[in-house]
Amino acid sequence: MADTKIDSFSIFEVIDKHSREHIGQLGDVSKDGIMLLTTKPLILNQTREVIIRLPASDAFYQEVIPLDIDPLWVKPDETQHELYRVGCQFVKTDRAELEMLIRQFGAKRSTRKNLLFYLDVLEKDSEELLGHLGDISDSGIMLITSYTMPLGESRDIIIKLPDIEEFTKQTIEAEVEIRWSRPDANPEFNCVGCLFLNLAPENKPLIKKVQEVLGFDDVL
Repeated sequence: MADTKIDSFSIFEVIDKHSREHIGQLGDVSKDGIMLLTTKPLILNQTREVIIRLPASDAFYQEVIPLDIDPLWVKPDETQHELYRVGCQFVKTDRAELEMLIRQFGAKRSTRKNLLFYLDVLEKDSEELLGHLGDISDSGIMLITSYTMPLGESRDIIIKLPDIEEFTKQTIEAEVEIRWSRPDANPEFNCVGCLFLNLAPENKPLIKKVQEVLGFDDVL
């Protein structure tokens, strides 16, 4: 497994085994195959050798799992309109490794749904899509964006909430200040830390609910 060790990509990221190109993120897994979240469609019925990075855990004796997959279908993601869902059948996999992946991914998904469910963040006045919510606390947010944002700049934003019964409102409106920026594991995006300015008291219960329902960590 030493030849497949990768040092600088995110948990459950899927990359090409040979080129080390970022392919996407693991969206779901079963005994028969995986569903990927990607920024572009994959060529169907063309077998690819990929690597999935595993989280640091006693459940794993290695850092990555190599797989041979065959993309069978592709469709636009319903909540993240710039992403695609790609269904892939396993061509070659180790049964013991697959069982560990299914078990660990299921546990991770229940506590870190932000790997799967980024919420839209819009510019308030223009309603232009700025990016997606990577994390949130009552102090601020981490924005995943393709834009470069000057540090110290303030913006009025709208965070769109999912249309589910747990939320009494569909949006959180706030003013934020850009405090830090760093490259994302996907080189096409940046992770941008934003501090809330004068957060309205009625938004704090909504933020807590986002953390509870979607599994965001209090990292800011």
